[in-house]
Amino acid sequence: MRSAGFIRVAFAVVALAACHADTAIAPSEPKQVDRNPNFPAYLFANYTPVELPGAGTGVVSDINDGGDAVGIADGAGAIWRGATHTKSDLPFIPAAIANDGTIAGNLDGHAVMFKNGQLIPLDSASSIATAICGCASETVVGSVEVNGERHAAIWVGGVRIDAGVPAGGTFSEFTGAANGHFVGNAGVPSIAEDGVFGNIEPQAFTWSHATGWHELSGGYSAISFVTAVNNHGISVGREGHVLIPNTLGIEFDSQGEIAQFFASDPQILPEIVPDAINDSGTMAGISYTFAGGFGSIALVIGPGGGASILPPGNPADSTTSINSSNVIGGRSGGKPVLWVPNP
Repeated sequence: MRSAGFIRVAFAVVALAACHADTAIAPSEPKQVDRNPNFPAYLFANYTPVELPGAGTGVVSDINDGGDAVGIADGAGAIWRGATHTKSDLPFIPAAIANDGTIAGNLDGHAVMFKNGQLIPLDSASSIATAICGCASETVVGSVEVNGERHAAIWVGGVRIDAGVPAGGTFSEFTGAANGHFVGNAGVPSIAEDGVFGNIEPQAFTWSHATGWHELSGGYSAISFVTAVNNHGISVGREGHVLIPNTLGIEFDSQGEIAQFFASDPQILPEIVPDAINDSGTMAGISYTFAGGFGSIALVIGPGGGASILPPGNPADSTTSINSSNVIGGRSGGKPVLWVPNP
C-alpha cells in the first residue's frame, strides 16, 4: 500500500545526494577506566570510554558526524552536544540524529521529527521512527500500522511512503537509510529445522521504490536481521537458526551477503555481531561471551572483520552507532557512553 503522495515523494527519495561527513569532536578529557581482567590485554581496542553527564542509567541511541549524541537518560529523551557534552532534555524519545542536528524519534506512539527547536509530528497513525538519513534530514524511516498490519514507512518532508510488506509477508519495518539506500526486516515464511519452509520469521531486506523488496539472506537463513546501512549501500546485521537466533554477524550489499564475521578468539569472543557501520567500513557491535560473566561485550570491528573489545569490557555493554571518525555510541555499565579512539 502506498500513500497518495507516493509518486511525488519517490522522486525526492531517488534524488538524495551523497553525504559529506564532518569531523567528529573528541572529548577534551576522556575518562580512563580499568579493563576487565578476564580478557587479555591484546584483545582491547585503543579507545577510551566517556560516560555522558546527567544520567544514572541510559543509552546513546545515535551520534552524528559533528559529535552530537542523542539517547535516553533515566528514562527520558536527551541530547549531548559538542566536546563538552552539554546535556539538554528532549520532550520525546530520540532514535537518531542527522548531521544538521535534526532528530527523529517517538512520542506517545507516533513518529516525530525535531528540527530547529520545533517538534513536528510525522504521522497521525500508530508509528515508530527508527532512523534518519544523516545527510538528508527530511528523510525518516520506521514503520506504521496500516489496517492492523505493521508496514515499513518512509517520511520525506513529512509525507509518508508506505512500503507495504514483501509477498507472503505479515509485517515489515525499516531500520536504516543512507543516500537513497533503505534496509529493514520483514516477517516471511522461513526455513525450518527440517529444511522446508516453516514459521513466519524476520528476514533482512533492501527496498527501493522501483523494484520493491529484495531478501538479503537469499532464503537460506532461518532468521536474519539488518540493523544499519552506510552511504555506499553496505549494511550489517545477523542471522542464525530459528532455535538459536542472532549467532552470526553478516555484511550485505544490495544483493545479499558479502561477508560473515567469525570469532577473533573462539575461547573468549565466540561471535562477532555488527550493529552499525560507517562509510569507511568500520563497524560497532557485540560479542556474546562467558568470560567474566555471560553477556554482550562491546566491540569495534575493522573493515576486514578483525574485532577488538571496547574497554572496560563489562558484560552487558553494547553499541548502537558509529560516526565518520569512528566514535562509537552505546551503553557501558548501564550508562550512556561514547567510546573515543585514542590519538
